[in-house]
Amino acid sequence: MIGGLRCSAGGAYAPPLSTAIQRFKFSQRADLARPLALLLPWPPLELSASVAGGAWSVVPVPLHYARLVERGFNPSALLARQLCQRIGAQCAPELLQRRRITAQQSRLPARQRRANVAGAFHAPSALKGRKIVLIDDVVTTGSTLLACCQALYAAGVDRVTVLALAAAPAP
Repeated sequence: MIGGLRCSAGGAYAPPLSTAIQRFKFSQRADLARPLALLLPWPPLELSASVAGGAWSVVPVPLHYARLVERGFNPSALLARQLCQRIGAQCAPELLQRRRITAQQSRLPARQRRANVAGAFHAPSALKGRKIVLIDDVVTTGSTLLACCQALYAAGVDRVTVLALAAAPAP
């Protein structure tokens, strides 16, 4: 449990994994998506239905367009696509959008992160009864994932399972 969310992570956000993730995200190393995605915990224990069979949609945490242009790629989307290739599922990034640009969570103290992303995400209202596997690269406080889940549940999603490449150790 991170920030009240159930999240399965591939490892702890500590060296050497944290070093690889930082290179991936901040040094234009999109080529690291494939080997890093192998660390996503699959299948998560709580998953009871087949993702490859279409019962679940795989959705990456979205970046705002301005941040996407700045970085050149969305790390979570690259990880989600690699996972989908591996398990034979469809990646559905269109099911969750970031409405507004926010400060980078990694640059904010934990107590400010929830307010930073509050209301930043939107999901179409035609998601009633859907099941989502939400993919993120790093989970620290869980604030971003919580905001994503709130948007998905507000759109009628039945269940969200969260997978992350790494999770920060509990304080």
